Amino acid sequence: MKKFLVLVLAIITAFCAIACNPQGNVEGLNDLAVSGTVYARDTQTLTVKSSTTHNTAFFKEGITTSDILLEDGLEGKVVEKVEYVSKTELKVTLSGKVEEFTGDSLIGILRVSADKMESGQSSWCYVKLYKPYMSVKVVTFDKVSTPKNVTVECEYYLPYGTFNLDIKREDFTVGIKPGEEDKLAPMTNGRVEHVSVVGKTLRIRIMEFDSTIEDFPKVTFPKEATSFDKELVVEVGKPFAIDTGYSLL
Repeated sequence: MKKFLVLVLAIITAFCAIACNPQGNVEGLNDLAVSGTVYARDTQTLTVKSSTTHNTAFFKEGITTSDILLEDGLEGKVVEKVEYVSKTELKVTLSGKVEEFTGDSLIGILRVSADKMESGQSSWCYVKLYKPYMSVKVVTFDKVSTPKNVTVECEYYLPYGTFNLDIKREDFTVGIKPGEEDKLAPMTNGRVEHVSVVGKTLRIRIMEFDSTIEDFPKVTFPKEATSFDKELVVEVGKPFAIDTGYSLL
């Protein structure tokens, strides 16, 4: 009788194990840690390590790009390169562009396949994905001018990439949105007096701006202005929080 009960218990245990996890624990554990910043476009490199709270997530040598899976918010990015540093550390380079992006950030999952982990289980971690912005760094209004003859200076900063060192003030256009009576020839309000680029910072000065017409000069930054190759209509002088501004996605 005792042998029969033991046999029944063994069968039930085996059945539960298969039913609850038909792939044999391939889901793995959230036992990796990641450092580095990933944006919704272009190329960035992350450091992926075994979490300090676990000592079983060891990588095997010979790991390739096909062994790294990107899920959820990371879909659209591509694993371009994987460097095996040690059994507890990888360098993973991601490239590509995420087309569907809502808000300022997303959470994705980076997973290492089970056959490249010594545990035989896949291991994974959460990765935060950011939208790149051209942000406002410094704003200066010439307060001594009359409301109809204001000078505005502003500095813009890129999270990565570059401004075009050869960009000139003539490449920027100033104007306001045309009214119903002036759709074909929108009025200009202000002129670009100076543009300079130092590293990741662009400084622009607008003069002869009439603040009684609108709050900020509307300036079109040509797509050649940055390495992101995106035309931007910028309200020069309009402040933003540090992590927001004009989307470069």
